[in-house]
Amino acid sequence: MKKAVTDYIYTILRPFKNLGIWGYWAVLFTSILEAVPPIGFVLPSGIIVGMFGFFASQGYYDIKNLVWIAGLGAVIGDVISYYLGTRGTLFFRNENKILRLSHLEKAKEFFNKHGNKSIILSRFVGPLRPLIPYFQLSVRPSVQNAKQKLRI
Repeated sequence: MKKAVTDYIYTILRPFKNLGIWGYWAVLFTSILEAVPPIGFVLPSGIIVGMFGFFASQGYYDIKNLVWIAGLGAVIGDVISYYLGTRGTLFFRNENKILRLSHLEKAKEFFNKHGNKSIILSRFVGPLRPLIPYFQLSVRPSVQNAKQKLRI
């Protein structure tokens, strides 16, 4: 039984071994797309990156490269999400069922109260990860206000 399970696992791993450099690209793009709403809700990049981490432990990929590539993808994805947030208010209308203007006002109140904490904590809560950077710029808190909160 143990040999059958081991053979099955190696059968699954074999195609990923042949990906080579494309495996790193897969990690980069899943890390980018995870941070972009609404794609981030349906893309399980944590599972995909974790799977490639397992493959690195088996010698198929270099773990150091996977870490910096996944981090780079997360930063690029957040930048894209911030950019979409600058255009975000165009999608909010009172007649929309999901994207109502009242939701935007609630988000503005939330960020005025918890802005800095929400950015850090959202990285650890999967469904919030793509939303926080998007809404952060949709409600347009002033840069001066952010600098005062950070005491820069």
